Amino acid sequence: MAILLSYKTSPFTQHAARNEQTLINFFENNNVAMPPEGARHFITHCDEFSPEALTSLLDQYQADGCPEGVHEYNLSGKVVTRLHGPRVNDGLTTKYEERYLIQRGQGRPPETVIAYSKPFQTDTRGVVIQFGGIVWTVHSGPIMPKMQDDPEGLWLENSLAFSSKEIEEKQVPCYKWVDMGECGSEQINIATRYDMLRAAEGNEEEVDNLLAETFASIISYKEYCRIKSL
Repeated sequence: MAILLSYKTSPFTQHAARNEQTLINFFENNNVAMPPEGARHFITHCDEFSPEALTSLLDQYQADGCPEGVHEYNLSGKVVTRLHGPRVNDGLTTKYEERYLIQRGQGRPPETVIAYSKPFQTDTRGVVIQFGGIVWTVHSGPIMPKMQDDPEGLWLENSLAFSSKEIEEKQVPCYKWVDMGECGSEQINIATRYDMLRAAEGNEEEVDNLLAETFASIISYKEYCRIKSL
């Protein structure tokens, strides 16, 4: 098995803007529709590919006729992935790593990740996912299911990794507060800021006021899960 190299930051960050334009041009030239702006997941993966690796991925996809479905290719050129676990490195599980809830952007719901000082590691694969004539994502590494639809439980053993600084910037706080009912009985309620903002249609001031009124305290995602399971 090849030795995997790890990096604090992606060695291809300087190519991200170029890779994004390469993808957009490819989809436009091959009549593959893209999601609306703000929901283009492939943009968040543009720092994972060297230009040579991205060209290798798109050349193979084009040679197949840009088909529908989930497609994994072995690439020439270098790539890195944030994925850690058996799907990348056999025998190394992330099952017991503490999870953090973050917002990865481009319209995704909050998702769980782990904290590694070197979150990127080398790989040789790339994936294109297209359904309904729309390319939903392009990413490095192997095929993985959606975190929200994982019948085989692959995300129990595998995780995406981010640095502690990245997690601090992207973290979705979990809240615990005490709500006094009509009879003054104490009720414990748990919610994430994301859920509350969605209910308040994005009104941050309303959510902040509600949390202040209900004496909210921020808790870790681990504690959030523990109390939620009670």
